[in-house]
Amino acid sequence: MSIFDPGTSTLLNSTQLPAAFFEVCRALDAAENNRNGANPGLPPQRNISTTVSFDTGTIAVAATIPVTVSIGAAGVVTMTASNYLGATYGAFDVGAGGGDLTSDTLPETLLEMATLLANAEKAVTPAENQPNNIQISFDLETSTATIAANMPFTSSAAADGAVEIIAIDYL
Repeated sequence: MSIFDPGTSTLLNSTQLPAAFFEVCRALDAAENNRNGANPGLPPQRNISTTVSFDTGTIAVAATIPVTVSIGAAGVVTMTASNYLGATYGAFDVGAGGGDLTSDTLPETLLEMATLLANAEKAVTPAENQPNNIQISFDLETSTATIAANMPFTSSAAADGAVEIIAIDYL
């Protein structure tokens, strides 16, 4: 079982890594839709696709996030997700209570959450039991990070008919 501290962020409520990752995916997808709807004269931003399949019981995420690459004084290569949505639509407030995240934009938060989840998968022992539900690749030529994820979920119906979808903590 994974543990995630959302801090006092108003965006995240999940206390498990897969569910928190799904929350960030949903938020970035919604932010793209809000930005595209408010700016019909601009080319649409569709850098993330989040699909829920009741047939397979999986959440599929495909994201291509622009990144900037820098090299620090000690030779450390750093990749930072670019806020391609701008401050109005891409801001993320980690809140005053800390938590496990340090990013301040939704694209950065997606990349940070994906990395936390991928690292948690690699920490599962023994190695032959490690899941591989999330993959991250970086392309320095195109300055992009590509995230692909397939995670199991559970769903329930509320009294008012609303459907709730929660990523299962498969770790």
